[in-house]
Amino acid sequence: MEVPLGFPTTSSGQRQWATPEMWQSHRVTIVELYKNHTLKEMMKIMEDKHKFFATIRMYKSHISKWGLQKHFRAKQVQALLHQKAERDATQKASSMYIRGNKVDSKKLQAYINRTSKQNKDRISTAANGGPLSPSAQRLMAAVVACRTPSPVQSFEKRRYTASHRGQRSNNETDLDTEKPLGSRFTWLQTTPPQTLLLSASDAHARTEKCMRCLRDYVADNFESGRWSDDLDERGRVELDQVIDWANIFDDALRFLQREQNQQGFRLVQICFGQYKALLSAGSIRLFFSIYPIFIQLQHYPDLARKMIGYASKMSETIHSTAHPFTALWREFLAMDHDEIRLNWKPLINCYSSFIAEQSNDDSELMFEAVRARNGNIRCQTLDGLVDFNLAEELFQKDITTWENYTHTSSPETVCLKRGLSTFYAIHQRYDDLERIITEIAPWSRPSYLHMLAVAAVDQGDFVQAVELYDAWLTWSKDEFGAGHDEIACACICLENLLRDIGDMEQADIVGKQSEIILDALCVRLGEMEIQETCDEEGLDGNEADLTSSSLNGFDILGDSLTYQGGKALGSVGEDAMGRTSCLKIISKCGFLSSYTDHGGA
Repeated sequence: MEVPLGFPTTSSGQRQWATPEMWQSHRVTIVELYKNHTLKEMMKIMEDKHKFFATIRMYKSHISKWGLQKHFRAKQVQALLHQKAERDATQKASSMYIRGNKVDSKKLQAYINRTSKQNKDRISTAANGGPLSPSAQRLMAAVVACRTPSPVQSFEKRRYTASHRGQRSNNETDLDTEKPLGSRFTWLQTTPPQTLLLSASDAHARTEKCMRCLRDYVADNFESGRWSDDLDERGRVELDQVIDWANIFDDALRFLQREQNQQGFRLVQICFGQYKALLSAGSIRLFFSIYPIFIQLQHYPDLARKMIGYASKMSETIHSTAHPFTALWREFLAMDHDEIRLNWKPLINCYSSFIAEQSNDDSELMFEAVRARNGNIRCQTLDGLVDFNLAEELFQKDITTWENYTHTSSPETVCLKRGLSTFYAIHQRYDDLERIITEIAPWSRPSYLHMLAVAAVDQGDFVQAVELYDAWLTWSKDEFGAGHDEIACACICLENLLRDIGDMEQADIVGKQSEIILDALCVRLGEMEIQETCDEEGLDGNEADLTSSSLNGFDILGDSLTYQGGKALGSVGEDAMGRTSCLKIISKCGFLSSYTDHGGA
């Protein structure tokens, strides 16, 4: 029986889809066809002339991965011209790039001339240094760039054209896709990489390399099927594991902050030991979670370097030297803390944007990315990297979006509102905090008691703060049992508060409970000595030379991690408390006395 036309075949007569090797070998041809043909025309040519069969989704994935783009997009142009206006103000000459491709100024002007009046107005505002929308601001970090022209760079480009492509043909492409971003990246090809932005500073070049690594890491995970819009049970478990891991690191920092180095280092060892399994699982959440930890370790520079070095070695062992995640950590090793901090916002935005390009807006995976991105933004507002009002606007917009996708009391909406309540708590917006908690109290578990306790401390009501922390600790024990990180967090916070207000007797009692809870937590997690891992993986001794004595003398100033302890917030429906028990705890502590029953809403 003949195989119908249009279906891929193997040598045995059975048709097959294009393999990664086939994509690589036909890449130059596909890039050329992409310039002058529609997607369907390109697919037909590849099928007829090259016996190359792939789905539309596969083509779109590779087009995105290779950084190809034919036409201008309004928000990209706004972001690009806004960036150029900033450089013009300092009298810097600029070459403009979108997705690593140099922009033809004449074609850009032609696009502006033919676009809609609304787009013209927005582009004009941006070109005159006016404000950008949040989405256009994200594109400034992830997609567009203005750089000082370099004669050396132009020579390199001409040499590439002459040796690999010959005379360039005329085409209708708006963007110069002659040398797409991916064509200079060794992970995507076997030919020698091109010289990288010789005019850029070393720090700028490292940032761009990191962005490429993240883009290829995201594309590789989607293409391989490790990530998809709908999370299965395993995917949800992996998300929970990453969140628990970040919570444990947060608990370790709380101990170290109080110079309880033995307890803190014990948890740090567990975190190092668990990282290998998390890296193997490859959760979308891992990069979102590890970056704030690097920021938190700013007062522990030695430990921070060891953490980055360990992450790099583990990635090389589990993946490969050429893997984008390995390359990413190599770039981090070349940065000092200030550079890591300044890259925090653009790299998280970049990572989020690349995920958004591959995901449906209302997918479960996209929700997890939004939720994790917002956690980073909350921390960035404390560090002065993001404006409070801009962050608040973004969080409110996300809540409205997911209310439209789901409903006002859905797990997703409640989760985002909990994030907003954390945001208000850390910025001491207590009226807004109480308003949000009033909204979510019927559906959310009361781990927000932590935020209410922080608010009480800030306002000098230590009696109420102790009651709130005690209520949080009691509820956590009843809900989770022994050996849970939320119990450890509640116990640490209560002990610290009691010591701060001078109640040493009660603090010692809680401190003994804390030791028991820590033992149970470590037993549950299964402690792993870092040196054993290093022996197994062949790591250098200095990569793992971590002892509790090496932490003496360090001082962590406060904690700004905003991860909530316990189960993943994405599974609120599974761990939500009943309305009555929530309100009893709130009522006991004297908060939200004006709360009224909503008739079973």
